[in-house]
Formats: sequence, structure tokens, C-alpha cells
Amino acid sequence: MKVIRADETKSWKDQDLGGKRPEKSVCVSRYGAIGDVIQVTSVFPLLKQQGYYVSFNCKESGYNLVKNDPNIDEVFIQSDGWVPNNKEVSELREFWEKLGSNFDKMIVLSDTVEGNLIAMPQNKSFYWSHEERHAKLNKNFSEAIHDKAGLPHVFNSRFYPSESERKWARQSARKWVETTSS
Repeated sequence: MKVIRADETKSWKDQDLGGKRPEKSVCVSRYGAIGDVIQVTSVFPLLKQQGYYVSFNCKESGYNLVKNDPNIDEVFIQSDGWVPNNKEVSELREFWEKLGSNFDKMIVLSDTVEGNLIAMPQNKSFYWSHEERHAKLNKNFSEAIHDKAGLPHVFNSRFYPSESERKWARQSARKWVETTSS
């Protein structure tokens, strides 16, 4: 897997963001915590099966979860706050447009769940009636992610552990069994 780290000493506007990728390439962008990234892993094998060179734009924590995923060819890592995104200034849409210009296809999955399916105080949906929220927001998160990516509802979210992670899990399980069986 090729790893590209944003040069955060400069503005994203002054960079080529890794340059033009191979023909039939796709970039999937999803920031978030462990569960957010694991949900998105189900799109990678489907894109790979379609013959895409698959790139994943994420934060460092996302990379740590997918670094052994055989369905991802490249990861473009950036830190939180490198692209301004707050109430006063949000440059994310512009950033994704520029990053996406290096690929044949850009799939932005950030806010698919939080911005569209969860009634949070900063969203209008928070103030809707229960009935309206249920009618408009009651959707399976994985289905919404696949719909936005234009992919079928074939869900196979998966974590690919390294050998050291497998060893740690075996040792932890052994210790747990020894502790609980006494």
C-alpha cells in the first residue's frame, strides 16, 4: 500500500495532493473514529472488483485500521484541522474537489451518517417531530454509505490485522481464559 502524508507545513491549496492517479482510479474520503472507518471498509472490495485503483483519504487513526487491507492501493493521510472546517470557515468541499480532480471518481462519505441520518443539535432534523425524524432518518447506516458510493448492498466490513496484532489478540485471550477459569 502506498502511503501519502499531507505536507502540513503548507496549505492544501498550494499542493498537488499526490498528483494524477492511474486510469480508473477512485478516492474514498471518510474521516472519523474506529466504527466510522470500519463501516466504510465494505466499499473497498466492491470498488476493487470493478477494477479501480483505490485510494482512501483519512486521518491517522483511519490509516491504522486499514493499513493491511488488500483492497486499498493508497492512503492519503491528513491531520484534523489541516483543512479548515468550523462554523466560520469550511474549506472541505473545495479540498475534496481538488483532491478528486486527481482521480476518475471521488466518493465523499464524511457526513453521510452524522450529517444526514443522526439528529444532532446543529442539524435542523434535531428539532423535527419524532414522526418526521423516523420517516426521513430511519435508514440503515451501511445502506446509506453504499447508496452514496453508488454500490450494491453487499456488506463485508472487515479488519485485516497484522501478525503482531494477531499475536497480541491470542496472548490477551489466553490471559483472559486463565484469569476467568481460576
